[in-house]
Amino acid sequence: MKTILFPLCILLLLPIGCANSPQATNKKESITTITIDWDNVQDTYDYSALMEDSLLVVPLEFRDDCIIGEITYMAYDDSLIYIADRKSQAVCIFGLDGKLRTNLHAYGEGPEEYRHLTAFTLYHGEMIIFDLLGRKLLAYDQQGHFLRSIDASQLWANELFTLGNDLYLANEGAFHYQDQDYHLFAIDVEQMEEEPEPLLPGTGYQGGWGTGHPYCTLGDEALFTPFPYETLYLVKDREVQPVYRVDFGKRRLPKKYIYNPEYLEALHIAIKENYVIGLARIAQSSRFLFLNFGDANSSYTCIYDKKTGQQVVAKQLVSAKKGPIRWASGVISNGFLLQALTAEYWEVARRVGQSSDFQNIGYNNLRQAFTEYLKKGTDEVNPVILIQKLKE
Repeated sequence: MKTILFPLCILLLLPIGCANSPQATNKKESITTITIDWDNVQDTYDYSALMEDSLLVVPLEFRDDCIIGEITYMAYDDSLIYIADRKSQAVCIFGLDGKLRTNLHAYGEGPEEYRHLTAFTLYHGEMIIFDLLGRKLLAYDQQGHFLRSIDASQLWANELFTLGNDLYLANEGAFHYQDQDYHLFAIDVEQMEEEPEPLLPGTGYQGGWGTGHPYCTLGDEALFTPFPYETLYLVKDREVQPVYRVDFGKRRLPKKYIYNPEYLEALHIAIKENYVIGLARIAQSSRFLFLNFGDANSSYTCIYDKKTGQQVVAKQLVSAKKGPIRWASGVISNGFLLQALTAEYWEVARRVGQSSDFQNIGYNNLRQAFTEYLKKGTDEVNPVILIQKLKE
């Protein structure tokens, strides 16, 4: 099996009162500044108390027509696991028994097909795909049958999410549209023939080096952070306003490099001087905001209490019972933590003798599942999905 790469992090809830940090609010603009507390960074944080005790272990069915290679999107909805795979340009739906229910692979040049699975989202059980090369949006039902499409020849985007009846196409770097630069466009799913509504004007700088996951949804609203990845905008009912600004202090890459057209030079300086280049991924709950970022040496997560202004910053989340959270292999979806773990990861860890992850897991069913999993060999298996429910 090909190695899986997953560019999403795992961001978790935090009990109230773990650490203290002052909250500063700019009343004029109603923007809350979150100042990263570099003096109180924890190496590890035990996330056990954040999860329900149950753990679902779902080895995904391996078939010649469904080989997971590079997950770009993963979701859990109505007891179904959705996986968008960049390598195969397909969307696979699995049940909790691990059996493949649907394999949407409409790759091609036809009117009901896509040339590139650029972005993917769910809309009331429907699967919506944005095809950047074909410059169109396509909707399919849960069986993979084509429903409708909309022309997107005037748009450019690298992210897609839904709120209510609206699709939002997002650009981390601004896109020039109707004589102005924009980061965000809204389209009514039920009225897909209407012109897209441009939102969030850009600053005139169209650069940027990309990030892992620049948006997160919560009910009927979302947060979105475009380049330079330090301001979070609230998106709701087609209105956009800045609500948070993250202050990385002296660890932040200086502005003269951030807005340098030679972005490779900027990244070189960031690595050499160990600067933070901005937010990499974000998530939220009704109470907490979760910010992931990194420098050349480490990855960090700041978990911020929206009500009290308290924060904790940690490098790694661990659990004696359920193993560590792997930043590059999971996502939070509808109140559940999903992790995709490959046979290669567990096999390498076992061989080098560093797998406390594998040997010390407190759940026999998980340990036994991976023992059987490894016997099959890395060329004959798809990832195992771990599903944990976050506490309310």
